[in-house]
Amino acid sequence: MKFNQINKIFYLFAIISIFGLNVFAQNLTSGYISQRWIPTAIKGKQIKDTKAFIEFSEGGNRLTGNAGCNRLFGTFEIEGKKLNFSDIGTTKMFCSGKNEMHIETQFLNVLDKTTSFRKNGDVLKLYEGKRQIAKLRLVKPVKNAGADNDSIKLEDKKWILEAVNNKSVTKVEADAFIVFNKAKQSAGGNTSCNVFGADYEADGQDLKITQAISTFRACIEDERMDIERSFLNGVQNVNRYEIKGEKLYLYQDKSLLLTFRGENK
Repeated sequence: MKFNQINKIFYLFAIISIFGLNVFAQNLTSGYISQRWIPTAIKGKQIKDTKAFIEFSEGGNRLTGNAGCNRLFGTFEIEGKKLNFSDIGTTKMFCSGKNEMHIETQFLNVLDKTTSFRKNGDVLKLYEGKRQIAKLRLVKPVKNAGADNDSIKLEDKKWILEAVNNKSVTKVEADAFIVFNKAKQSAGGNTSCNVFGADYEADGQDLKITQAISTFRACIEDERMDIERSFLNGVQNVNRYEIKGEKLYLYQDKSLLLTFRGENK
């Protein structure tokens, strides 16, 4: 076989290999709602009847879920078969159920130690170096039926921050956002500096967001810390909302706190 033919074959094989790795990573993160992974084993021990799970955001790097007792959130990064979780945060509720806090501690430790993954169908294995430290199973929840398509709901969009108290924040608007999950009654996103999570209750136009927590990174390069303070203050004080067109307005009584524009998740 001629030398240039060998080079072409090698080049083609390299392209196929790279494409395969990209597809591998995309399969892990495709479908924010449908990709729920439940731990079935941690460090070789079988896990049953747990609330713990993780979900990977589609086309992004956000991680949400439950550690076993508390809600969790954070970020992830995939490069080939390498997988790294970071900025993991949780709520601070104490659960008295059997093994809940023990499983939570172990699961959070697994996420902290993970360096790579292997995925085979509905099974996801997490590794620390060459050692398997967890096995998870894919669960596909039933999609919401009978959704009203005539109007936009809180949970339909990713809401990007546009203004605080009618003052534009265009410089960092792409970084600050909030997403609502009706099934879990949870909200989360980014304050422009840190990732955050919270609980929420919506009844008609009334809206209450509670137990907001965030990571603690300091952003000193621009006005992000000021935006973050205003953002969290607005989230904690909102008591009603309006959606007009594809804009979300959060109010405290008659005072407009935050304005968002809707984007597809």
